[in-house]
Amino acid sequence: MTTKRKDKFIFFIGLLSLIKVRFLGTFAVAELIAFALLPFIPINQFVENKDMRRLLKYSFVWLAGVIIADLYNDSTIINSLKGSFNVVFLILLIPFLYWILYDKPQRIIYFYAGHAISSLLGFYIFKSYDDEFAFDVWRTYAWYPVFSFLAGYLYFIGKKKYSYCVIELFAIWSLYHNSRNIFLSVTIANVLLLYCNIIQKNTFAETLMNYRQKIPALLVVLLIGGFIVDYSYEFAAANSYLGENAYQKYIMQKYSEIGLASGRADFFQSLEAIKNNPLFGYGSYALDEFGIHDRWLLDHGIKPSDNNQVLMMPGHSYLLGAWVYSGVLGAIFWFFIISVIYKTLRNGYVIKDSRLLGVVLFMLIQMIWNILFSPFADRMPFLIFIVLLILLNTNNIQYKFIYDKNFNYRPLI
Repeated sequence: MTTKRKDKFIFFIGLLSLIKVRFLGTFAVAELIAFALLPFIPINQFVENKDMRRLLKYSFVWLAGVIIADLYNDSTIINSLKGSFNVVFLILLIPFLYWILYDKPQRIIYFYAGHAISSLLGFYIFKSYDDEFAFDVWRTYAWYPVFSFLAGYLYFIGKKKYSYCVIELFAIWSLYHNSRNIFLSVTIANVLLLYCNIIQKNTFAETLMNYRQKIPALLVVLLIGGFIVDYSYEFAAANSYLGENAYQKYIMQKYSEIGLASGRADFFQSLEAIKNNPLFGYGSYALDEFGIHDRWLLDHGIKPSDNNQVLMMPGHSYLLGAWVYSGVLGAIFWFFIISVIYKTLRNGYVIKDSRLLGVVLFMLIQMIWNILFSPFADRMPFLIFIVLLILLNTNNIQYKFIYDKNFNYRPLI
C-alpha cells in the first residue's frame, strides 16, 4: 500500500474507532477491519522491534493473569470469555497498528482526525442519556478528542500560539461542565509544552541535551503547574463560579475525611481490594460480594447508597482494574506501559519529532490520568498511542530525522 493510501486508510480506521457493535463483547468496527486484514499484514518489521516484542510478551502475561484469576475464583464462563477476549483482541491489534505507523509515525494525525469525528458520531448518534447531568459530562468527553486533535494539528503545522489557546479554552469550558480532570490534564500538558519550547536550542541535539540536563527544573515546573491548577479549581468552585453542581461537589469533597481525593474514591477502594488479594485478583467482571465499596465509604465517613444492588468490584483505573480482576500478572502489563511513558519523558524522546510534540503531550498526560483513574476501554486509541511512543523510543532506519535551525522537523519519507 502506498504512503498516500495508508494516510487515507488510517483516517478511515480512526473514523470507525469509536463506532461500536456488540457480539460476544463490544468491538469497534475499526477493530473488525483490523482483524480481517491481519493475515495480509507483513510482520517482519514488527518482529525486528525489541520494544514491540516486549509489548506483545507483556500482553500475553496479562492474558495469563486473566485465565489464572478466573480459574482461581471460579468465574462464570461468559465472564471468563469476555475477560480473556478483551486481551486477545488487544494482542491481535498490535501488529496491525505497528504496520500502520512504523514507516511514518506522523500518520497518526490522520487517525486522530477520524477519531475526533468518530467520537461525535458515537455520542450524538449511537448513544442516549436520560439524565441531564450524565449527558453534560459525557458530551464534554465526546468533544475532548475533537479539541485535542485540533490543537495538536495546529501545533503540527506551526500555529503554536493558536494551539495553546484552543486547548486551554476547551479545558476552561470543561470546568463548567463537571470535568475537572480534563482541565487538570490539559493545563499540565500545556505547561509542559510551553516548557519544551522555552528550552529549545538551535539544533535538535542541543535541545535534547538541554532537556535531559533540566529534568529537575521540569519537575518543579510540573509541580507549580499542578498547584496552580488545583488552586484555580478550588477558588472557582468555592465561589460558585462553576455553577451549583460544581459547588456542591466541591463542598462535599472538601469536608470529607480525605478531602478532594474522595472524588476518586474508586481508586482507593481498588487499593483496598488489592491489599486483600494481591496475587490472584477476583476474576473477570467480579461483583463486590465482599462489601469493599460500602465498607470503605463507611470507614471514611461517607454514607453508601441505599441501593441494595451488588456493584462490580472497584476497578476505575487501567492499572488497578487489571490488578483487581486479573491479579498481579494483569498489573505487570500496565507497569510495562508506565515504563514506556517514563522512558519517553525521561530520555527526551517526547521531543524527538518536534511537529508531533503537541499531539504527544496532549495525549500522554491524559493517558497517565486514565492509567491511574479511568476504567479500561477503547483498545485501539490506547494501543495506537503506545505504538507511537515505542516508535519515538526506537532508532530504526525507517524513521530518520532532519531538523532545521528552528527545530522544525522535515521528514525524509
